[in-house]
Amino acid sequence: MLSISGIAAYNVRRSNTGPTTGQWQYQVGSGSFTNIGSAITWGTITNSAGNPQTAIDLSGISALQDVPSGTTITFRLVIWGGTGSSGTWYLNDPSGTSGDDFIIQGTTPLPVKLSLFNSNVKTNNIFLNWITSEEENNSGFDIERKRVNGEWKKIGFVHGNGTKNSESYYSFEDRNLATGKYHYRLKQIDYNGNYEYFDLEGIVEVGVPSKFNLSQNYPNPFNPVTKINYDLPVSGLVTLTIYDILGKEVTTIVNEFKEAGYYSVSFDASELTSGVYFYKLVSGNNSAVKKLVVLK
Repeated sequence: MLSISGIAAYNVRRSNTGPTTGQWQYQVGSGSFTNIGSAITWGTITNSAGNPQTAIDLSGISALQDVPSGTTITFRLVIWGGTGSSGTWYLNDPSGTSGDDFIIQGTTPLPVKLSLFNSNVKTNNIFLNWITSEEENNSGFDIERKRVNGEWKKIGFVHGNGTKNSESYYSFEDRNLATGKYHYRLKQIDYNGNYEYFDLEGIVEVGVPSKFNLSQNYPNPFNPVTKINYDLPVSGLVTLTIYDILGKEVTTIVNEFKEAGYYSVSFDASELTSGVYFYKLVSGNNSAVKKLVVLK
């Protein structure tokens, strides 16, 4: 859609016997031409580059607001009042360059009108919700996230509803985040590849877990890489160790001091044979053991 706000300032040049009066008109589609305001009368031209004419406000003409894409709008200036057969008249751009130039000003509304965009935090999962009141040519939304002072990263995509004149409800869940502060934004993309950003207001913070926890690895069974998530309610020395079915230590994934928070670590079992293994997390007086399966 397009909303036309006005005709920019322009210059008029005429000879002494050229047309003295003009009337701006517009036409939407194949409809009739309609006058814009009253006729304009030009006096004696005193400047060889033309006499400046003030801009014309069109924002109050409803037919020129929110015009659907693909609609042809025609503007013309009808002139009369010349007193001689050899009289001349020119319409110039504001710089005074010769030629029948004028500028139409307007705005193209965003293809999507967003009426709500908020977030909710549950442990270390962040739920994003947004509502659109109107969509045009909307392919969908890239979901982007960054840590405070970090770089933006695409973390997902949600399909849009094309063109729709009623509300649409969207949601996205960002799971298993580390403790920290985050920013989010939507990158709305239309079918032509054009895009606009919508930023979530404020910072979203994932706090410290309330209890010690070791999650089941995912995927499981796996080959060759899996993820292990764990939660630390207090800071301290942390070890995460892999054992075979006989209880023999195979490798240590983590062995360092960690601040309280949510953590995720990848384990690559490329050098292990298929079979059942165990992984053990120890931090202070807390420990937990779970089973994982390598399947090649």
